[in-house]
Amino acid sequence: MPIKKTPILSKEDFEEAIVSLRLSISELARETAIPRQYLSHFRSYGDGLKPEQVAKVRDYLEAKLAENGMALEGRGDETEAEGEPTPQAAPTLSDLDTREDMARALLCVRHFALSPALDCDQITAALERMDTNDTTIRALLAMEAVHGFMSEWDSKTESRLQEVFGLLAENFLLFRHLQGRSLVPLANLTEGVDEREIKTIGDLMAGLLAGSLRDMGDKLKPKAAPAEEPDTTQAQPIGLLIEGEAA
Repeated sequence: MPIKKTPILSKEDFEEAIVSLRLSISELARETAIPRQYLSHFRSYGDGLKPEQVAKVRDYLEAKLAENGMALEGRGDETEAEGEPTPQAAPTLSDLDTREDMARALLCVRHFALSPALDCDQITAALERMDTNDTTIRALLAMEAVHGFMSEWDSKTESRLQEVFGLLAENFLLFRHLQGRSLVPLANLTEGVDEREIKTIGDLMAGLLAGSLRDMGDKLKPKAAPAEEPDTTQAQPIGLLIEGEAA
C-alpha cells in the first residue's frame, strides 16, 4: 500500500512555540492565512488541520524561532498509511448540516451576542487581547509552584498566581464588554480611578487592571451614533388652496 508523508507538529510543540514567541492565535492566523478557529482547535486537541496547513504553520514557527535563536522540536515527517482519514477541522456555520450542530450554533449565536455598538475592528482588538492574555496565562500555569521558607508559598509563586487571576479577570471584563453588558465603566477600566475617588470594590479592581488595558481605550470605545441633522424643510401651510392663489 502506498505510503504518504505528513509533517509532524505536535500540540505540545505548537503550544511551546507560540508561548516562546508570545504569539497570539489571531496573529498566527493572519500570517498563515489559516482560519483562527482551526488554529484554536489544533491548539486544544492537536488535530483539525490539513497536512499542507500543518506544514505551513510549522515552517512559519520554525522561521520565527530561528530569528530568536530557538528551534522547534519534532521536525521532519511521519508516515501515514494512504487512505487513513485526515482529521477535519471543527465545523463552521457554513459547514453545519445536522440538526444537532445547527441547534448548538443557534445557542451560541443567542447566548454570545455581540454589542451592535462595537464594530469589527473593536471586536477583533478585544479578542486578540484575550488571546494574548490566554498565552500568558498558560505560560504562568506551567511554572513551578515553590514553597516559601516562612510562608506556604514563596513571593514569586504568589505574584504569578495574582497575575493569573488578574488576567482572568481582564478577559472576563472584556468578554462582558463585547456583549454590551459591561460590569465596570469603560473609562474606569482603561483610564483607572483616582485613589481619592475609590469607593467600591469595582473601583479598586478597575484601578488595578487599568495599567494593562490603558492602550485599549480607543479600541474598545463604542462608536458614537451620528448626530441627526436638523430638519430644514419649511412647514407647509395647512388649509385648502384657492384656485388662482399662490401656494
